[in-house]
Amino acid sequence: MTIKISNRLPYPRSKACRSTTLLLVVACMLRSLSLVAAETDLASRPLSNNTAAEIKPNLLLMLDASGSMDTNTLPDQWGTQTNPYVGMRNHMCNPIYYNPGVTYDPPVNADGTKRPNVNFGGAPKDGFDPGSGVVNLSGNFVAIEKSATVKDSAGQRAYYYRWDPSPGSQVTTLQPITITNGVVALTAQCIAGNASNADTHVITTTGGQWTKVQILASDSDAIKFNFANWYSYYSTRFNVMKTTLGLAFSVLDDTTRVGLVTAAPYDSYTDYLNSQPIVASKFLAIKDFTSSQKTNWYNKLYALTVRGATPTRVGLARAGRYYAGKNDGINSGMIPTRNDDPVQYAC
Repeated sequence: MTIKISNRLPYPRSKACRSTTLLLVVACMLRSLSLVAAETDLASRPLSNNTAAEIKPNLLLMLDASGSMDTNTLPDQWGTQTNPYVGMRNHMCNPIYYNPGVTYDPPVNADGTKRPNVNFGGAPKDGFDPGSGVVNLSGNFVAIEKSATVKDSAGQRAYYYRWDPSPGSQVTTLQPITITNGVVALTAQCIAGNASNADTHVITTTGGQWTKVQILASDSDAIKFNFANWYSYYSTRFNVMKTTLGLAFSVLDDTTRVGLVTAAPYDSYTDYLNSQPIVASKFLAIKDFTSSQKTNWYNKLYALTVRGATPTRVGLARAGRYYAGKNDGINSGMIPTRNDDPVQYAC
């Protein structure tokens, strides 16, 4: 049997019919537009959570624990300098350095309680390392001490340099670097002169002057605590990161799942090349952020030490493969059993 299909209508359409059809189409379009314009009721939680099971966020913190994190300066342009410029001792030119306008809170413990303020007369060099030794900041402070070439030549009273604009000067604040025609350079005022071990020191430069400010015995306990907290917990890139991460994650609880891994979780480059299992001290599997998981997370974060480079792309690939359930190659040792898989539910 042959079936013929015709593109002709079974009956002719009249002008009235076409007009009626057009009106219906326009009416439908207007109705659609009114629906689009109406207020939308957005869900306050993922639609996938409208189930009997509570699907929690899975957070894996990947952090930089490379050798460059154990420095007292930012940005990287300071790392090539060989002169002890005053700008390194000021928070505008070197954002890591002490800023008298900032309150430096001590880190928090896993239970959310704050550590005590640091003693000005016996401040740990590294507040996270009990074996780092202590310094009396009233006479043995060394600025930029992580750099052999630009650190202070001898211990002295804790200090910082203050930038004072000249009357009518347009240079009221400073940036660490300037970019001219694509060329990046340290700002001229930041490298206007070298720091001095003298108790008082003033350097006049374009648009203003630098003045050395010491933390004196007559200053309030609050000022001394603030400087000591900065010294022990904020004066290196790595400690700034540890302290602020601890403060940020303290608000999370067991409604979130949290883990941790460094960008290079090995003890040596050879281990990485040979796809050795990652080092346990540099990885914490994602789990519910219960009090025990929180304690483990904070202990590992605060105990981390710097080493090696920052293979960011490999680190991100490792994180992605971790969520994909991989336990081979660069992920060796991360998911030893099915119960260690960070993904609990599948679509």
